[in-house]
Amino acid sequence: MESQPHARAENGLNEWREGAGLVAAAFFGVGVAALELGAIGVLMKPMIATYGWTRSQISVASLLLSVGTLIMAPLLGSVVDRWGARRVVLAAIPLFALSIATLGLAGSNLTLFYVLFAITALIGPAVGPMTWSLGVASRFFRHRGLALGVAMAGISAIGTVTPLVVTVAHERLGLRLLWVGLGGYAFLVAFPLAWLFFYDARDLRARALATGGSPAALAPAAAAEEVGIGFGEALRGSRFWRLAISFIVAAGVCGMFSVHFVAMLTDRGMSARQAAIVLGAMGPGTVAGRILGGLLLDRVFAPLVAAATLVLPLLACLLMLSPGASLTFGVAVALMVGFALGTEGDTLAFLASRYFGLRHYGKIFGMLLGLYGLGYGGGGFLAGALFDATGEYRASFLLFVAALLAAIALLVTLGRYPAFAAPVSKDLPA
Repeated sequence: MESQPHARAENGLNEWREGAGLVAAAFFGVGVAALELGAIGVLMKPMIATYGWTRSQISVASLLLSVGTLIMAPLLGSVVDRWGARRVVLAAIPLFALSIATLGLAGSNLTLFYVLFAITALIGPAVGPMTWSLGVASRFFRHRGLALGVAMAGISAIGTVTPLVVTVAHERLGLRLLWVGLGGYAFLVAFPLAWLFFYDARDLRARALATGGSPAALAPAAAAEEVGIGFGEALRGSRFWRLAISFIVAAGVCGMFSVHFVAMLTDRGMSARQAAIVLGAMGPGTVAGRILGGLLLDRVFAPLVAAATLVLPLLACLLMLSPGASLTFGVAVALMVGFALGTEGDTLAFLASRYFGLRHYGKIFGMLLGLYGLGYGGGGFLAGALFDATGEYRASFLLFVAALLAAIALLVTLGRYPAFAAPVSKDLPA
C-alpha cells in the first residue's frame, strides 16, 4: 500500500500531466488581456506630443478599463458559471483582437478614442484572469497555487517585451498601425492554443459522458465545482469586503506605476528608450512574483503571503519620494512593483477559491476582479489628475503609502479558510 505522502505527490503529478496543456493555453491567453493598457503606458508622451492630450486625459483610458471590468466581470461570472470558461474565451478572443485593432481609427479624436477603448474595456474581462483562472482552478487542487502562478505569468511574460516592442513599433509604424499589429498578435497567440487545449473540469466531464467514460475519474477537481457559498452570502460577509478593499489599494498602486512609470522616469531625465527598458523589468519581477507566489500559496497561509507582498509597493513609493534617476534605481523599483503585481493576481484568485469555493466562483471572483480592476485603473487616473493639479507625483506616493498600510492590516484579519476549502478526494484524506 502506498504511503500517504507518496500518494499525495502522485496526485499532484497527475494534475500536471493531465493539465499542462490547459495551463499553457491560459499562460498565452491571459497574456494578451493587458496589451492595450501596457501600450498606453509607453505611448503616453508620444500621444501628448502628437495629439496634444494631457496625462489625465490619457489616463481616462485606464479608468475606462476598470469600469468595464467592474461592469462586465460579475455578469461574465454568471455566464462562465453556466456555460464554462472554454466557450467564453473562444467567443471573446476574436472580438477582443478586433477591438484593439480599431483603436488606430481614433487618430486625434479623443472622444472617439474613449468610445473605442470603452468597447475594448467591455470585451476584455472575457479574456482576462477570471475565465482562465477558473479553468485552472477546476483542474488543480494539490498544486493550485503553483498552477495559477504559472498560468497567470503570461501577463508578465507579455509585459516584459511589450514596452520595448511598442517603442520600436511606434518609431517605425506610427500610432495607427501599431494598434492593428497588437490586435493581430492577440488573436494569433491566444485563439489556437485555447481551441486546442483549454478544457476545464466541466468540459472534461461532458466529454467523458459523451464518449461513454466515467466522470468519476475527474475527482477531486470536478467535485470541487459543487462546493462553496452563494454570491449573496459572500457579498453580505465582511470577509469579502476586507479582501476587496485590500486588493483595490494593491491594484491602485500597481496601476499608477504601470501607466505613469515611463513618464515618471523621463521627468527625472531618463531617455524614452531607457525608461521603456526599465518598465520592461516589471515583467521579470511579475514572473518571479507569480511563480514564487504560487509556490508559497501552496505552503503558507495565503493572507500572510498577500500582506507581505504589499510591503514591496510600499517601499517602491518611498523610494520614488527620493530624487533618484539611475537605471539601477529604476530597475529596483520596477522589480518590486512587478513582483507585487504578479503575486496579487494569483493570490486574489486563490483566496476567492479557498474562502468562497468554486460553486459560484465565476460571480464572486468576477465581482472581486471588477473591484480590483477599478482600483487598477483608478490608481492610474488618480495619479494623472494629481500630477496635472500639482505638477509632480509626490502626493500620489504619499497617499498610497498610507493606503497600503491600511490594506496590510485588513489582510491579516481574514481568518481561517472554511472547512470546504480543504483539498479532498476519494483517495486522499484532507
